[in-house]
Amino acid sequence: MAGDAPVMTVLAPDVRAILDRALALPAPAPASVPFPQGNYPGLRVSFTPAVDDTQARLLEDVCAAVSWPRLVPLPTQLTPAQREVALALCDAVVDVGEDNEGIPAQRAIRRRWLGVDPPTVLERAGSGLPLWLLLAEGRPLPSDLTVLERLDVARDVLLDAYGLRRRAADVLAGLDDAVDAAATDAAARAALLTWATTTAHDIIALFGTPGLWVERGRTNDMPEALCRLVTRVLARSGGAIDERVVSLVRFAAGALAEASLVVEAVAPALRGRAISDAAAPLFANDRIDVLVHLVRANTSDPVVDAIFDTFNDPELTRPRAPLYAALRDAVIDPAFAPYVARRLDALPQPKVLRCRVLVTPANDSGLSALKRAQIAVGAAGIQGCGTDWINDEELPFLELLAIDDKDGVHRYDGAVLMGEDGVFFAVGQTEPIAWLCQFRLDCDDPGLKDGLATALASRPKRRGA
Repeated sequence: MAGDAPVMTVLAPDVRAILDRALALPAPAPASVPFPQGNYPGLRVSFTPAVDDTQARLLEDVCAAVSWPRLVPLPTQLTPAQREVALALCDAVVDVGEDNEGIPAQRAIRRRWLGVDPPTVLERAGSGLPLWLLLAEGRPLPSDLTVLERLDVARDVLLDAYGLRRRAADVLAGLDDAVDAAATDAAARAALLTWATTTAHDIIALFGTPGLWVERGRTNDMPEALCRLVTRVLARSGGAIDERVVSLVRFAAGALAEASLVVEAVAPALRGRAISDAAAPLFANDRIDVLVHLVRANTSDPVVDAIFDTFNDPELTRPRAPLYAALRDAVIDPAFAPYVARRLDALPQPKVLRCRVLVTPANDSGLSALKRAQIAVGAAGIQGCGTDWINDEELPFLELLAIDDKDGVHRYDGAVLMGEDGVFFAVGQTEPIAWLCQFRLDCDDPGLKDGLATALASRPKRRGA
């Protein structure tokens, strides 16, 4: 039967067999590494997920067999065997390998590259070469591109088409001003709105569909710059940021006008959620200029309440007190300042703590039963139940802390190993109330967490027992 006819091929049989085997595999995705629950109560695990690279390794063997170029070639430069491989890769979502720079990583880009699908701006010729190749060679964008063409290029580059993400800064330079200028014309503004709406939905679909990890540029995180670009164009063209696209809202330190523009475009009922989600990463890194700007620009309770909610983000690792003070001082509207002050005063206040005693035991002979028990809890929680901190290798780097309150009363005990891992207890107890893991404090009480962070940062130098 016709359906049983052999595939016409110029590849050697063994190479074709490897290619077919690779194409038969499902597209890979990061695999969650099993982690025994409860064995490490003080440790929050973070890791780069493992990925099954079988498909990528098979395709590397195929590429080696057909002498595939190191960098993406022009389609006209492909040999018959190379073209057969390229066409086969157009019909499936596959992992060509993180280090294989000679094949476009995304299926949609491979199809445009070969001419299977219609070209976009990147595939159109300029100076006799496609734009993607001009950008790969470090050349500037052509000056005759329209603002919509520039937006298309920026979208593809930020999604790492042809491995061009490294050119993102060059592609984005001046684009905001070009969008602002175009938005003064009604017809252009309508076109911008269509582009932003379509692109927003495409991004959400791309990052929300299982099995497209390699199509997303080997990431599950939406590119921040692309999210900001889309929401800014959407707001500038008069569009509304509704429930479907509010997840794209991002803020950047220093981009104050952009933050106001985008917040105004967010549906009022969603502004609190948008601000809380977008501002928390900035606050975590001591960058509160956007928060200050939004507080000054918005006096409505839902918006301001959302801003202050970011102050209680449990993931914050830095002491909040200096940031509270900076925000209080930055509010210049006399009518609004008392409200801000009341909101700040209502937040959990950091405990005032200091390290009164800091001892590095010379040996274990002077350790009390309580200290041994506390150290054992820390060793089990941080490094696993089979590890003991009381040994000749670890003991010289172990700090035993006594932490006082503002009146000098001993309130907390602590044991810290090499300054980066540790455990804390109420004085005389063995039930942990806070953990220090790789310099990161983990504590359910925000005030205690801030107080411990300040006390640890200002503790005296170690001394022997």
